[in-house]
Amino acid sequence: MRRILTFAMLLVPGLVIAQVPGLRFHSPAVVASGGGNKLEEAYGCRGKDVVPPIVFDAIPQGTTSLELTMIDNGGVGPYAAEGKGFVHWHVLGLPGAISAYPRDGALPAGARATMNGFGNAGYGGPCPPHPPHRYTLSVTATPSGASYSIDFTY
Repeated sequence: MRRILTFAMLLVPGLVIAQVPGLRFHSPAVVASGGGNKLEEAYGCRGKDVVPPIVFDAIPQGTTSLELTMIDNGGVGPYAAEGKGFVHWHVLGLPGAISAYPRDGALPAGARATMNGFGNAGYGGPCPPHPPHRYTLSVTATPSGASYSIDFTY
């Protein structure tokens, strides 16, 4: 069984404060707000509901692929992962040498999106009925199992 370690990070616009050896990413769309982090409006239902930019700052040597997941920790619904919240985005097979997620949201060769909580494959941005909700954007490296997360509200 692979061991997955999850680390939280503090984010100041464009600056990573905490570091995890081997795996690190940030999103310019997640900005500091009121003592926490917040996803900018454009990336959810109050905006254009487009894929947020993700920049991979460090990827462990020997990584063959990355898995990306965005979850509403308090979300419920017919496609909510039991006890794990509402899945907004889940991508498997991102290339291990990727430097940034494509801005147009197109999946790189070999990657695939699984079903999200809205019943579609691909990105479904935050759209809480009673904002704010708390979200986690995580990336896990294969085969090392290294994981890194950003927490934010929308």
